Amino acid sequence: MKRNLSKIFIIIISLFLVLPEVKAEENTNIVDFTRKGSISITLEDLEENLPIKEAEISLYHIANATEENHNLKFIYTEELKECEIPLTNLEDDTLASSLSNCIKDETTIIKGKSNEDGIAKFNDLDLGLYLVTQTNKVEGYSSFDSFLIMIPQIENNNWIYDLKASPKTEIYKVMNVIVSKVWNTNDNNIPTSIKVELYKEKELIDTITLNKENDWTHTWERIEKSDNYSVLEIDIPAGYTATYRKIYNKFIITNTKTLVQTGLKLWIIELLLISGFILIIGGIIFEKRKKYE
Repeated sequence: MKRNLSKIFIIIISLFLVLPEVKAEENTNIVDFTRKGSISITLEDLEENLPIKEAEISLYHIANATEENHNLKFIYTEELKECEIPLTNLEDDTLASSLSNCIKDETTIIKGKSNEDGIAKFNDLDLGLYLVTQTNKVEGYSSFDSFLIMIPQIENNNWIYDLKASPKTEIYKVMNVIVSKVWNTNDNNIPTSIKVELYKEKELIDTITLNKENDWTHTWERIEKSDNYSVLEIDIPAGYTATYRKIYNKFIITNTKTLVQTGLKLWIIELLLISGFILIIGGIIFEKRKKYE
């Protein structure tokens, strides 16, 4: 009996000795602020299973990571300390676009480009919150929407410092859009050039000049296919009126010489007509009275 009690006592003592060590191994919720992190962006054509190469990607360090009450917290970097957008709800779908408004021309940018495998990797990054944007368009593909990514992230109760992201890109078809200028006038003294703006819905896409050298025609080649393009002639020459016509993907702008009004003004003509009518009626009445007399 005494021997059994001794064994039980030894087992209990052993458990107390081992238990603190197990707790230390399981405590993975502590962020190592001495570490650096990385972000790997993969762009892929999911339909064709092909990498999307030569995509220019920019990284903005929005906020630094810190700890408060055992929770990860983000504080704006010195460059963006004037930004007043709260960083309390990182799940907000509109937060990335809102934070884009805080970015200034002088804000530090970390630039990268997707390689032959469609991967752009950013290494040796400080812990914090980053805004990821695409600054160009790879032909045949739309740019991905800007998004936020934080270093580190927790996964299976472990902090992950090397992050991977695969933002969605869409394949789009391309088309040519043509604009031509027609002068509806017998006057050879037409302006030397005009300017035309191309819009996609309300977004200004480009401004071009039409003149005799380019035969008053311009073609926007291989731009994203859409039915929402429109053109607008700006600074229409004095003495001309512009009208627009669209035939499939071609816009025709016709400038018609405004007629110079000559002779009497319209209101004078109307007054004369009314006066003449009154005189006629008066004459008829006068003749009838004279007849009866």
